[in-house]
Amino acid sequence: MHLISQQAPVFSYRDKGFLPKETYLPKEEYEQVALAKLVIACADILLTGPEPGVIYLARRIAEPCAGLWVIGGRQRIDQTSQEAAQDHLQRDIGLRIDLARFQFLGLFEYLAETNIQGTGISHTLAATYLVTLSEQELVTLFENGTSARPDEYEPGIHAFDHGGLETLYAKGEMHDAIRKMYALAFPARSS
Repeated sequence: MHLISQQAPVFSYRDKGFLPKETYLPKEEYEQVALAKLVIACADILLTGPEPGVIYLARRIAEPCAGLWVIGGRQRIDQTSQEAAQDHLQRDIGLRIDLARFQFLGLFEYLAETNIQGTGISHTLAATYLVTLSEQELVTLFENGTSARPDEYEPGIHAFDHGGLETLYAKGEMHDAIRKMYALAFPARSS
């Protein structure tokens, strides 16, 4: 095994000659075994841009994260968490960003009473990455929005500063995890 990614505190190793294989379970087995009995690994992304203290989020409509303002999703068995974050950003939002720009922010754990299949509870561990976008990438972000995944997200991307996050949190419309992500990304602005 050799080290393929080193971004403390995340160290990813992969066997030399490792080749990804088809890793999907049949739907029934996935719902009854994997979702019902295993903790699911996910990768989430917090987007920022040149403007200090502003983050860019999409609101999910799919369980188990319906209503949660986050971009990301499940990690496949053949991916590092960083690769999964990169894939979700490209597939869900249409932005291809170099892996070196994904900065590990934290590990967030979610336990929910529902899952996307409606078969029971959901327990996920989400490795969360911070990506700072250029002005041109922000233009692309707002042009693309979430149109690639209407089954996963409400239409559009939204910009939030600290005050905007706190206002939505006070109304019960923003998960505390997003506030924690913001505090990790902008410690001086969130105090």
